[in-house]
Amino acid sequence: MYYKSKDEITKKNVFIQETKRQLALMSSQEKDKWIIMQAQLLNETKQQDFLKSLSREKLIIDMPSNEIIDEFCKQVSEGKICLEYETHYYEFDGSGRYMDDWEVWYNDPNQAMYFIDNIFKGCHDLNELEEYEQTNKILGQICRLEFCIVEAEDSEDFSIEEEPFTIDTAYEHGMLSTNKTEVVYDWLYAFYMVHKDLKAGELAQQLIELLMLPLCNVILPSNVIDSIENKEVHNEMILLLETFIEIDTKEVQEKYSKKYSREGYYLEKKLDREMNLIEDLKRMKKGKQNIDNQISILNSCWKQIQELIQWLRYEPYIDDQLEIDEIWNICEALVRHLKNNSESWDVRKRVLQDIVDNDGYDYYGCIDPMTDLLEVLCNTGEEYLDKADIMMKNRSREYQKQAAKIYYEYGHDEEYVLYLKRNISKSADVYLELIEYYDSHNNTEEAIKVANEALDKCRDSKITEVFIFLIKEAYKAGNKTEATKLYRRAKQRKNVLISELSKAFKDLK
Repeated sequence: MYYKSKDEITKKNVFIQETKRQLALMSSQEKDKWIIMQAQLLNETKQQDFLKSLSREKLIIDMPSNEIIDEFCKQVSEGKICLEYETHYYEFDGSGRYMDDWEVWYNDPNQAMYFIDNIFKGCHDLNELEEYEQTNKILGQICRLEFCIVEAEDSEDFSIEEEPFTIDTAYEHGMLSTNKTEVVYDWLYAFYMVHKDLKAGELAQQLIELLMLPLCNVILPSNVIDSIENKEVHNEMILLLETFIEIDTKEVQEKYSKKYSREGYYLEKKLDREMNLIEDLKRMKKGKQNIDNQISILNSCWKQIQELIQWLRYEPYIDDQLEIDEIWNICEALVRHLKNNSESWDVRKRVLQDIVDNDGYDYYGCIDPMTDLLEVLCNTGEEYLDKADIMMKNRSREYQKQAAKIYYEYGHDEEYVLYLKRNISKSADVYLELIEYYDSHNNTEEAIKVANEALDKCRDSKITEVFIFLIKEAYKAGNKTEATKLYRRAKQRKNVLISELSKAFKDLK
């Protein structure tokens, strides 16, 4: 699901077949000539990589070689490549608001994260080439790295957390640009393709160990494993998880049920993850992969968003928090997923309700991705009408406006008109919309009645359009005297756009 859609795969296959046909028509000399032409166009910095690619020493031109990657990992593990912790106290933030707090960030003097991003992109390309052995080896090294942290020269303090600084931590701090979900998918898919012939129990154990890593919490088994080929592996994973869940549940109840602690919090998170995994595996076992598997994806992703929101609620200042970037990334992945996959309406509706009830999480800087997600949650007319009902109950005028539009589009005119009448104010916008509705439904009498009411109550420039409507209707009725009176009356009103009014009146003569 995190790669190409079926249409994209089909187009790619057609392109490859066309390329093969073209190559078959070329002589060896023509092929050599074409390769030399490409080499001549290369920048000097790419030339050695190009030669290594020709000899298959290096499959992806823009990716570091295996030797360089090995050396990088060695230097990280030996503490020769480190990240710098820097913090400063600020009384006021960049906008001049009173802050009275410390800001913390991590510097990357060796550009390690840029290097890792290039590796992640290269591994994605390796999977495209079905070079799973290489991908699994490289990502197995990189994704398990732990960086040493040193104090930056200008830092005003040095107080780091006990937990190691991992790739997952780097994502939390926005230091990596590649999509976390796609990186994890690349790794797990390559791992599975390399080890799928292992004994079921051994493979099940290793898969669970990977899936339980904090970095991998964006992926479920059904994203990676084909349910038909691996029934035995599924059963083994379920048995193992049932054991883990029993042990962890007992520990939570005995040690942490009545008190909060850091250890208890992380154990409960571990238990939640185990429950997500086993629920997903059981759905796969029942043969409902196509729908229920995707339900669990939406549920899992939304649960992650809720956890991130919970963290944000404890932040004194919302701006520039790393959790916001993570929410944006998850929403973008969900939008792509929902455009190409079916989902249970119960789950989609629950997410929709949550977004609307929380005003699109605008307070947390997430209104744009939530709006995009709202756009893809409905598929049928009934679902859109349910969406309208939910939005209309919200206090947000924008949501109510969207709901009214949906009602109108799906033929629920009564609700649409009721919304317009309920929201008529001193602005002519809603009056004009109501006038247009009655006029388009051949109820000219009611349209004129609303227009005359607008003349008495509205004071903005939109009133010009109301006057023009009434003047045109007077002309249609053959009452030129009334049309002239309306024109003179309009010219005496403030905020009427005289040029537009005069042009419309002139065109009628």
